[in-house]
Amino acid sequence: MLLGISGSGYFHDCSVAEGMKQIRDAGYDSVDFNLYDFCQPGGPMLARDWQIWIDTVRQATLAAGLVVGQVHALFGFFTAPDLAYEAPPEIFFKNIEACARLECMELVFHPVFRRAIVDTEELRAELIAYNARWFRELLIPAKNAGVHIDLENTFDRRAQPYAPPFSTAADLLELAAAIGDDTVGICLDTGHAHIMSCDIVAMIRSFGDKLRALHLNDNLGSIESCPNQPGLSDQHFFPGTGSIDFLKVFCALKEIDYTGIINLEPGDFLARLPVGARNASIAGGALVTRAIAREAGYE
Repeated sequence: MLLGISGSGYFHDCSVAEGMKQIRDAGYDSVDFNLYDFCQPGGPMLARDWQIWIDTVRQATLAAGLVVGQVHALFGFFTAPDLAYEAPPEIFFKNIEACARLECMELVFHPVFRRAIVDTEELRAELIAYNARWFRELLIPAKNAGVHIDLENTFDRRAQPYAPPFSTAADLLELAAAIGDDTVGICLDTGHAHIMSCDIVAMIRSFGDKLRALHLNDNLGSIESCPNQPGLSDQHFFPGTGSIDFLKVFCALKEIDYTGIINLEPGDFLARLPVGARNASIAGGALVTRAIAREAGYE
């Protein structure tokens, strides 16, 4: 079993090289390199020499004895209010090239959202069609680069008459089918699924061999469990510290013969911890996750 972790909480106060060493020393084999912060104004992904920077990331990963098991693309892209089509901006094509330069095959994307609530089946179908067209524009560059597009399940805290788009296994599988290429996969975010009261085990079984990447994280459950503090719902705790039954999750992963990276996605709380405490926290997360996997007969 290869164990990975998102590097999001690491690279704000140390070099990428130092962050990679800390991740290795905490017991991980892989890093999920999230490009979000690096794509913000002033970030290295917007610089003219961004390819050189990405190559230094790759070198730092190799020097630490890690692999880049998956990459997270920029997210937070929205449609126009009337769903008038807009092609993917250049930064998403850069994300594909960055993933390839990191010698990684799995690039995780959030679907494109509509800010207003999708309150009819017609709007839902239109949004899926929009996303299918949008991702098809990225598909050829991704395939040429040897990169898989992996669609992540999402959530929406707002009350609405239907399950929010792309929060269910059915929606993601429908979108993947609409894009129309076998290289398109799925990334399961367990925390997002738990917030939406989804049956995570059933989702894993539905995804089957389309499941290519994981964001394993825990929380306290549905949005209703935190009615006065809705921001707490997506807490991104380590497995075993919320209310998800991760023993069942690992049993389901074993059942479908999942062989990808077991990737953890802890939250922003890591960035608030002193370095020593942060390293102890992720080391503990690795130990607990491996213990749960062993109990399930996965490792």
